[in-house]
Amino acid sequence: MFFIVWSTFTVFSQNQKKLDSLFTALKHWESKRGTEADTNVYNCYYKIGNEFMYSNPDTAIYFLNKSIEKAKVLEDKVKEAESRRAQGWCYYIKSEFTKAMEQYENALKIMPEKTEKKDNIRKQRVYA
Repeated sequence: MFFIVWSTFTVFSQNQKKLDSLFTALKHWESKRGTEADTNVYNCYYKIGNEFMYSNPDTAIYFLNKSIEKAKVLEDKVKEAESRRAQGWCYYIKSEFTKAMEQYENALKIMPEKTEKKDNIRKQRVYA
């Protein structure tokens, strides 16, 4: 029993440290301008969304929406598609299969052809 409690606390503690680090980086980069700043803000939003994916999918969807907005500013179709794919997985976790499928379809439409990531989205869509 002690091991289960200890390992749960350890995982939570590590996750919290990672989130704290991501929020610190986000605060730093949000005050900056330019492509480098926008890319780092995107990365923070995307990673925060992934950290919340299983523990709080609604929060993950919020941050992934922010990453989609930033990917559009960057005009980066791969980043936008990856964020939509991750949102699809959040909806899948929530058992909202129609919304999950919509996000996978959106990701496939956006993702440029001839990318390995497009094949990964196709595979994930099959499970939804």
